[in-house]
Amino acid sequence: MKKVCTTLFALIMIISASFINPVNAQSLETDDIMIEVYYGFPNLFTTVLKNTYANDPSIQSGLEISGVGPIGFRGEYMVTDKFGFGIDVNYSNTRLQWTEEFSGTVYNYELNAPRFRVMGKFNFHFASSDVFDAYSSVGAGYNSAKITLKTNDPSYTDEEQVALIPIAFRLAIGARYFFTDNIGANLEFGLGGGALMHVGLSYKL
Repeated sequence: MKKVCTTLFALIMIISASFINPVNAQSLETDDIMIEVYYGFPNLFTTVLKNTYANDPSIQSGLEISGVGPIGFRGEYMVTDKFGFGIDVNYSNTRLQWTEEFSGTVYNYELNAPRFRVMGKFNFHFASSDVFDAYSSVGAGYNSAKITLKTNDPSYTDEEQVALIPIAFRLAIGARYFFTDNIGANLEFGLGGGALMHVGLSYKL
């Protein structure tokens, strides 16, 4: 993982250098506001549950594993040309459905693992041109995570487990490329608070 992050950081630095122009034009300036939507992948919790349940011998048939997100929204206010404060909100869910047979009776099971995060973020913009912006980011905030199990098996009751530590944290590096003065694409790599990679759209107010 450390090697992957180092490689991605170096890649963004190289791309950043190629976009910087000698007149130091900047895509973002003091008092600018950025609004972004994104989709993250992979859904790490979905991957973990797939590995956990896919080979479970007690699951007889009908196993379905699906994941959503994280789907997110970010906002940022540029305090200076280099520093910005913002918020990051995202939602993800993992669902498993399967059946088990006991004494000739088939029972249905559904497990959901939704997560909702709200984080404050601090961004340092280390490279910028009139169409490109690269930044590093650190964020922390609230994490709502739980696992629910629903079944028609009379031997079980519906259950819900909540995360013991409701804290989210993210360390990331990202970049934006603007197609127009106000609209662009964003790409972010990070650890914690979502997925390893976020891809989305950016709008500058």
